[in-house]
Amino acid sequence: MSRSTTLNISEAKARLPLPELMSKLGMDAIAKRSAKCPFHEDSNASFGIFPKGSDWYWKCHAGCGGGDEITFLEKIYSESQKSAIQRFKDLASGRPVNEAVSSVKTLFEGDKPSEPRSVAYPSDMRAPTREQIQEIAALRNLSDESVAWLAHAGVLHVGTVSGFPSWILTDARRLCAEARRIDGAYYPEQAGLSKRKAHTLRGSTKSWPVGLGISRPDLIKHFQCFLLVEGGPDLIAALHFALLFHRAALPITILGAGAGTAIHSEALALLAGKRVRIYPHDDPGGQGQEAASKWVAQLHRAGCNVDAFDFSDLRKACGAPVKDVNDLSELHSDDLDVLEELIP
Repeated sequence: MSRSTTLNISEAKARLPLPELMSKLGMDAIAKRSAKCPFHEDSNASFGIFPKGSDWYWKCHAGCGGGDEITFLEKIYSESQKSAIQRFKDLASGRPVNEAVSSVKTLFEGDKPSEPRSVAYPSDMRAPTREQIQEIAALRNLSDESVAWLAHAGVLHVGTVSGFPSWILTDARRLCAEARRIDGAYYPEQAGLSKRKAHTLRGSTKSWPVGLGISRPDLIKHFQCFLLVEGGPDLIAALHFALLFHRAALPITILGAGAGTAIHSEALALLAGKRVRIYPHDDPGGQGQEAASKWVAQLHRAGCNVDAFDFSDLRKACGAPVKDVNDLSELHSDDLDVLEELIP
């Protein structure tokens, strides 16, 4: 029998009341009667905790909700009541703090990013040269500035993958990485892998939205909006348009192999209460829309103001339908006015 099952909820609350739970999560700074709410951008100190009888409760007066230790964990991790109860019992019983708890502690302490995981990065991974930046930008029909910005932010790198010079997307969290050939060609079938346009590096956590870890978590608040896209080319394209229209928006991407997976719990904590626009791929099978629907539901539960951009009925200059953000770089002249509505 695990140690957690020996406690009932009342015993767990007696051992780990809300103030101590928040301290365990690294949230001592807001474990008080009046503080800024961790679930939305708060300039009015809308959040507070308070005792009632022998129990403790939390409340956000701006509408994020309230409740006890269990509901607090439900809110932090965007998880079910059953999962939150199990997590609370584990914490109260003194079991080691798990990975997700450590992540939330990092978020609220503004401490260093999560340690790199066992992703198989190439040994020669490095920053791209100016010539490589220009080559990648030309291949995607995007600005040199957008590619250079991602390189400077530590999101875009180059290295040898499957024997070919490649550009690689990852970020400071080092949780997920995807490579594409610099010449734009497909990786050939090899080592049991089929022919493919993109290669997700072994060991990647596919639910992590790459780009969200470009800097310390406490700097995330400087972005007014987040642009959630699918795949590496759309990440560059979204940044291209954000820079073009001078919008304070940070593009982040679920890389191709992770499309449709649930968003990482740590990422949801970082995005809680933020403005998020999703750009789903308009593919024939409907997988892009299906993934977007799942992400919308998760982000709503995290208190985000979220919507999705509609690519239907838009055409490229060649007459082909627009299916993603990168296609907008070749938008038909009759549809150019839509670009003004692209980024909130």
